[in-house]
Order: sequence, then structure tokens, then C-alpha cells
Amino acid sequence: MARILLADDNLEIAKMMRDALEDGGHEVRCVHDGCQALKIAMNEDFDFYVLDVRMPMLDGYSLTLSIKRKFPGRRVLLVTGLDPKKYEVMANAAGADATLQKPFAMPDMIDLVNGLLP
Repeated sequence: MARILLADDNLEIAKMMRDALEDGGHEVRCVHDGCQALKIAMNEDFDFYVLDVRMPMLDGYSLTLSIKRKFPGRRVLLVTGLDPKKYEVMANAAGADATLQKPFAMPDMIDLVNGLLP
């Protein structure tokens, strides 16, 4: 079991991801904007981060950079519906450990998260 911070501004998608992660045995803290996610990420301990790229206040790329600076060994999965070519380059530059293109099947997300956990 891992403690995961999930940040996605789409409430419906966030709920589906949270439910899938919890059903997979993980403890999930869910937030809906980048600034809130940053504040929580800097003040609480998480094993893994699942972050949407496009969120209000602070995007997933900037959030990933901040998390990786403070917690270099922690894993980050970035999810988005943006153009995969442009998105992959920016995700790699931000330090994301993996990316997932929306729409995706929840079992695929769980497999990806579990595969990246130590």
C-alpha cells in the first residue's frame, strides 16, 4: 500500500481515479487544483503522486518540478488529454517518471502506479 496524492480538476475523473487507487489498496488524498496540491505535497508525506497536467492555479509540470526538487526519489505520474508528442517532451523535462494519456482504463493506471512503486 502506498500513500498517494492525486490532483485533477475534473471532479468526475478524479473520483474514478481515487476509487480505483483505493480499490487497489492505496491510501489516496485527492485535491482539485495545483496550488492546493503543492501546499499539501510540501507539508505531508506521500509515496507517489498522480497529477493532471492542466489544472487551475498551477499546472502539473510546475507541480512535478517542485515535488522532484524537494523529494527527488518520489515517483510522479502525469496524466493528460493533451497532444502526446508535445506532452511527453514537457513531462520528461519536468521529471515525471511516467505519463498516461486520457482517456485510459483504470486497470492500466493501477498497473502503472504499482510498477513504479519501490
